[in-house]
Amino acid sequence: MTNAAALRVEGLRLRIGSFELQDISFDLQQGETLVILGPNGAGKSMLLETIAGFHRPARGRIEIDGREMTDAAPEHRRVGLMVQDFALFPHLSVKDNVAFGMRRRGGSRGRVDEILGRFGLEPLAHRKPQTLSGGERQRVALARALAVESTLLLFDEPFSALDPTQREELREELRDLLRALRVASIYVTHDRLEAQLLADRVGVLREGRLLQIAPVDAVFRTPADAFVARFVGVENLLDGRVVAAENGRLRIALGAAHVEARGQSLPAGSDVLLCVRAEDVLVGAEARQAGNSLAGRVARVREHGPLAIVELDCGFPLTAYVGKRQAAALGETSGGVIQVGFHPEAAHTLPR
Repeated sequence: MTNAAALRVEGLRLRIGSFELQDISFDLQQGETLVILGPNGAGKSMLLETIAGFHRPARGRIEIDGREMTDAAPEHRRVGLMVQDFALFPHLSVKDNVAFGMRRRGGSRGRVDEILGRFGLEPLAHRKPQTLSGGERQRVALARALAVESTLLLFDEPFSALDPTQREELREELRDLLRALRVASIYVTHDRLEAQLLADRVGVLREGRLLQIAPVDAVFRTPADAFVARFVGVENLLDGRVVAAENGRLRIALGAAHVEARGQSLPAGSDVLLCVRAEDVLVGAEARQAGNSLAGRVARVREHGPLAIVELDCGFPLTAYVGKRQAAALGETSGGVIQVGFHPEAAHTLPR
């Protein structure tokens, strides 16, 4: 059993009302964090609740640490579930919150003290949750989950109700804690930035179906279909047609322009969707060495936090992210012809 996955889900199916989880399968290794992305109503919370034991699947199998747990009660699964408010008991101290789950399992006072020390909570042991900061409450919730020796941690959008500053601070602290603890975890969100920060792998869920599950960079740069591409924020989705396959790459017509891209082998004449992230679009002198070099015109420049969004007309619309200094210079040349490009490796092709 030592080489067993921390979690194995095989062919999971579950219907509640008119909604159905459909043939969900994946493994999760010890120390790995899987982020499940998806829009509201995709089934993300329903999937977590089923893994935690609150719903019994119609079909499929759930193994936790090598043991079948498909029909096991929640308290027998060694799973910690964290929700938006961390579900701490407001009338109990930090120490009593951590000890609560251990009482039913015969945990010792020494074990509680050990967990408090591990999370740096000893100075807070006698305080109530409402007197703690967001980060301190997060550590208490994690400590409580691990005090009962959870094999698996499940997070159901725990930061969704927080303001942006708190959210940024807490997810960075959570990332560091998860890496230090080396416990398997699943984190549900619709926030792409959280996925990129926290995940080892990302799964994209839509209408109860797991469309893609892969390492973070693979999902964001080689999405499985147009929905995944749009959901993970690929800014440039371009209609094209395959002209030829040359040297392991596809040559694609985008209107009058021809570009090279990576993608599965497709016959000439195939309609495709070309995916290029805005950060991979080069503007100005560096675009000449990009492999795919095009003439374009600046249609619009907009601020976007520390960067700027440049909307280009290359005979087809193309969006780029640039620094603000370069954006100011481009704004002065609005309407003039400039060089635009992207490397073939940065372009991913999907059948259309």
